[in-house]
Amino acid sequence: MPIPGINFRNPDGNISTGVGGPCPRGHFCPAGTSLPLPCPLGSFSDRSVFCTHGNELCMSRNENTSLLVLSFGRSDNVAPSPLSLSVSLCSWDSLHVSAQSGCSPCPPGQFCDVEGLVQPSGLCREGFYCPRGAISPIGSGGGGRPCPAAHYCPAGSAQPLPCSAGTYANLTGRARCSRCRAGYFCPERTSTYSSFPCPPGFYCPDGTRYATEFPCPRGYYNPEPMTQSVDSCLPCPPGHYCEKERLTAVSGKCKAGWFCVSAAWNSQPFDLDNYTNANCLCPATSTGGKCQEGYYCPEGSSEPLLCPPGSFCNTSGLSEPTGLCFPGYYCTGGATHPKPTDGLTGNICPPGTYCGVGAGEPALCPPGTFSSVAGLPGERNCQLCQEGFYCEDAGLEAPSGPCTEGYWCPPGQTARTALPCPTGHYCPEGSPAPVVCPSGHYQPLEKQATCEPCEPGYYCDGRDALLNASNPSPCPKGHYCPQGTRSSTQYACPVGTFNPRELLEDVRGCLKCKPGKFCSFTGLSAPSGDCHAGFWCKAGAQTAVPIDGQSGMPCPPGHYCPAGAPSPVPCPLGSWSNSTGLKSREECQGCPGGSYCASAGLTAPTAPCSAGFYCAQGATLPSPTDGTTGGLCPEKHYCPKGSAEPVPCQQGTYMTATQATKCWPCPSGSYCMTGGEPLMCPPGFSHSYCRL
Repeated sequence: MPIPGINFRNPDGNISTGVGGPCPRGHFCPAGTSLPLPCPLGSFSDRSVFCTHGNELCMSRNENTSLLVLSFGRSDNVAPSPLSLSVSLCSWDSLHVSAQSGCSPCPPGQFCDVEGLVQPSGLCREGFYCPRGAISPIGSGGGGRPCPAAHYCPAGSAQPLPCSAGTYANLTGRARCSRCRAGYFCPERTSTYSSFPCPPGFYCPDGTRYATEFPCPRGYYNPEPMTQSVDSCLPCPPGHYCEKERLTAVSGKCKAGWFCVSAAWNSQPFDLDNYTNANCLCPATSTGGKCQEGYYCPEGSSEPLLCPPGSFCNTSGLSEPTGLCFPGYYCTGGATHPKPTDGLTGNICPPGTYCGVGAGEPALCPPGTFSSVAGLPGERNCQLCQEGFYCEDAGLEAPSGPCTEGYWCPPGQTARTALPCPTGHYCPEGSPAPVVCPSGHYQPLEKQATCEPCEPGYYCDGRDALLNASNPSPCPKGHYCPQGTRSSTQYACPVGTFNPRELLEDVRGCLKCKPGKFCSFTGLSAPSGDCHAGFWCKAGAQTAVPIDGQSGMPCPPGHYCPAGAPSPVPCPLGSWSNSTGLKSREECQGCPGGSYCASAGLTAPTAPCSAGFYCAQGATLPSPTDGTTGGLCPEKHYCPKGSAEPVPCQQGTYMTATQATKCWPCPSGSYCMTGGEPLMCPPGFSHSYCRL
């Protein structure tokens, strides 16, 4: 039988015996609790409660409120009247666990996978990390997940640890990082070693931490990336030097006047003290020296070079020959004077020849010229054969004879039939030059004295002998040529048309400009260009921005017109537009929230979203379910027709089903705070949505 003031009915329907105790570990006990509640997943509690006034239930009258306070074990209890009795709990110290918030979240690096724990379940699994409040060994519930790339997570990790320099992790869920591969370097937090190839000028063995850790030594260079050992460093080639470490190319060529051998690191090398001291490299003595007399050493020489014919070298240490042999003389190899006359190292040029500056031997005046003077300084001093004459052999003192009729002979010819009269021309006997056929005529044959009349589809322009060479010139693109056409541009296709073909005879063959293009000038072989974005060019358009409606117009509503579009492109599903002149798909408006756009080319949204559903921007259906453009109205919400997003149930209402158009009122004896399942009102308490 219930004891007045002690035993009472709990909210769960059971009768309290009046006997309780401290809230046990792993649980929490809010005010009025009949049974301890377990700490939820992701938390634990190793604390219990005790009353600071002892474990006795007492009742005392509150002087301010005339109410009684219950406490255990008092002998002077005074029975209250039913209307003046109020129950209050004793004061608690810092160990009080009276609410769920008193349960401790599972600490970082550990997980709590069941309710009512007094300590964490264990360490986070290797390859995963567990932030505070994790409910599984792989970190779920607390924001944890597999260890990301470029990190590693040993067992008990609270957060991912970055891979140190010289290591990498290219996969998720790694418990340790791998050593960086040879040919690459791995900075801290590297996920893919291939993103960091070893740069030229360096080599990278496995475990390399940064790009410049292992430079090639002086006297060597490395032009290739991703090399793995010092053996990849190349010795400086002959004629060059490599003066410092980490080179990707040689420092330069050996200094002019000097010569260099392999692995030199000085532009003026000597045998003495020219070596490298890098690890694993043997000393590389470099030999070379100053270029000796009678030779020259240009920049980058690997050995001295003999002074060449046509030049003279009179000192040692030259970077180039002293100079060239003088005009009118020739110098053989090894000459030491610019005007030799000994016949061994050179001499004066004989008659019928010429010797330019730096001549190594005499040169004959070529055919088509003649000269009776010795010691000529250049070919230009040989006299050209006169026009109308020819000079057949080299070294002539006079022309060989006159030119034959049917040919023409400009100055300097070598044969009597020097040049045949070309097509498109006629040549009388002894002509110094061919005569062009007059306009409207042509000549397809050589060596002719008259010209033929032109044909339809061609033009014959006497001003341009090349176009009239062998046949009438084909009428060019963009034009047409009726019979008797005298020039290529005499008849141009009109504005709004073009002609991509040759040989057109009539204006009717000119083509209208294609849709999406415009033809703004006469004589076009192709359209002028694409119609401007935002406009629709029909066939025959003369401008890139037509507005006359016949040849084109601004892009109509519900469509967009990219540059050169042959026809307007409808705005896609999920969008609409009521404006003209749209240039791109991006200018189409997304269907607004609460509506849907079910077809392309719309000038307004199709209709409002169906009741029981919500439509986000860009919806294409009245009842979307993809979760992106909309979806079913979720629990604890309602969605009237035209909803852009679910509406939360108000206090005093609830909804436990989806696709609701309104929320249900909270039933009597319950209260509804979050729109979820109604909660029963505790006995002795009132609530704005609870009815006694």
